[in-house]
Amino acid sequence: FITPDMPDIIRKTWAISVATHADSKDLSDAAGKALAELRKSGKLKEIFAKYGVTYIAPPEG
Repeated sequence: FITPDMPDIIRKTWAISVATHADSKDLSDAAGKALAELRKSGKLKEIFAKYGVTYIAPPEG
């Protein structure tokens, strides 16, 4: 993976997630499914690359 040099930024990586209200299980499931499909198809990596960000998949399991 290529990580761009960002000397003025202290934190160079961060985790991204989606949060929903506890009463919105259907929304949470839909968001998780959509992200899984984007990840599986490679589209998520394409979106990150479009904005110069390196996508690192979360560990399996």
